[in-house]
Amino acid sequence: MSIDMKVVAHSSIEIFISKYCTANRLIKLIHLTIFIFLIISIFMFLKLEPNATSSTIAFVSDARPSYATSNIILTEDFNQIIPQSPNGKVDAVVMIGDMDPINNGTINTVAAYSSSTARNIPSFFAVGNHELDNPSDFPAIRSKFSSYSYHPKKGPAGTSDTTYSFDVGDIHVIVLNEYWDGGNNGACAWYAPKGRINMDDSCMKYSGTDGGYIPDGLFSWLQKDLSTNKKNWTVVGGHEVLYPQGTNHGGDSLDENKTNRDRLQKLFISKNVTAFVGGHTHHASLTTIGNVFHADAGVFGVMAGRGAPNDNFATIIYANVNESGYFTITKVSENPTWSTPVNRTLTKVKATQ
Repeated sequence: MSIDMKVVAHSSIEIFISKYCTANRLIKLIHLTIFIFLIISIFMFLKLEPNATSSTIAFVSDARPSYATSNIILTEDFNQIIPQSPNGKVDAVVMIGDMDPINNGTINTVAAYSSSTARNIPSFFAVGNHELDNPSDFPAIRSKFSSYSYHPKKGPAGTSDTTYSFDVGDIHVIVLNEYWDGGNNGACAWYAPKGRINMDDSCMKYSGTDGGYIPDGLFSWLQKDLSTNKKNWTVVGGHEVLYPQGTNHGGDSLDENKTNRDRLQKLFISKNVTAFVGGHTHHASLTTIGNVFHADAGVFGVMAGRGAPNDNFATIIYANVNESGYFTITKVSENPTWSTPVNRTLTKVKATQ
């Protein structure tokens, strides 16, 4: 049997070319897939990374819906949380005390918030002095801890669900219960809050109506939390401010014991705390003391305009880290309404600035 060598050679060449082209197409397909993956990765980095590092937290205080006849005014103020934000978004809202009643009855903070445009933003609560002078609000705040977003770290035993810390983007947030007596035995070691029925370790340091203080146990927990913090920016919140700027509660906020207050401020400075946000005085302010921003959220809801010593306007404090990594803290107040607000902003470029 004769074999046509030309045919064999031609067939072999065709098989080789076919296999080569198939392999070549496969290689090209792999290269194309890798190229597409790299393009998508770059796109995702450029588009999503700024949003991952940019973050905004709103703080409000002293709404006291217990004085209101409906939830309307408080809901309207909550509706301004997003529109008044410096960057048009908010990742968390911290109620920094005296938002009583929290969820008791039909006129309360939770009901107003749930009816507002901010309702889908994770919310957090700090203990104010007026959450302690009734039997429902303090337990309500304690019960909320288990449902908080951002996986908060518990405070020390005795205040483990009313003192906590969490991270939002590049901001480390710490919420302090300034009324914890430092114990864990279910009994008040200080003064019983006026009208308080359920007694435990949160009460008043100086009298039945006056009591913000930082006991050693809370100070030690805070010191450790700050030491292990990996974020560039830190905001500490608590109901009573360190340096009251108005005439109300001057000398009976955290400045009542100046040695205790100064120890806290020195810790803030040594650990590069960016800002402290409080309330209690009903007078909004924003200042810098010892390289730490100190903000007072003033009043909110029905408390605005109730007469001296209350501000006649509502205020929101915003802590923000922008896409460039800069930190700003902004005080936004009605002037006289939310349609014509007045703003004051302080900025830091570096955490140690």
